[in-house]
Amino acid sequence: MIIEVIEQRRNIKEFTEDEISEDSVNYLLNAAIWAPNHRKTEPWRFIVIPKNSKMRIKLANHIKDWNFKNAASKDKKVKIQIAEKEKVKILNAPALIYVYYIQDSNPEVDKENYSAVSCAIQNLMLAAHEIGIGVGWSTGKVCKANVETLIGAEPDWEIAGALFLGKPKIQPEGKRKPINECTIWH
Repeated sequence: MIIEVIEQRRNIKEFTEDEISEDSVNYLLNAAIWAPNHRKTEPWRFIVIPKNSKMRIKLANHIKDWNFKNAASKDKKVKIQIAEKEKVKILNAPALIYVYYIQDSNPEVDKENYSAVSCAIQNLMLAAHEIGIGVGWSTGKVCKANVETLIGAEPDWEIAGALFLGKPKIQPEGKRKPINECTIWH
């Protein structure tokens, strides 16, 4: 049942070395594009960076350099450790997808576009869980490193996140507050 998939799905950060096939990635992208979008703008845009591709190596080095320059620490050794950790994370992910949405000058449409792409990401994550693939959705350093030009994003695209995909090393347990703690009934 869908509720079981929803309740079991978690943001995954550690993956096995098992490869993720192009067919699996296409399956997940197809699930994503069936997300609701109020104005039928279909605002989602995906950039897949295959493992061991020249682009993945360029991206990893770019993110490493960005993290070194932008590390909060002034200690050079710490900055190097932070930068290397981020580089390894990029290089080791079995699959990596950047997700963008098309910006709109109308704030209402722009908000709807972001909401639609968030639904697309959720669809992708649920479909991934169903077939044994874990997804880590990041909006952190991997997105803040100004990768748009490097990976081919258009100027009117806004980043929604980077998705790391792979077979989970572990499946964390989830916990939520009871619905009566977040719901008002009138």
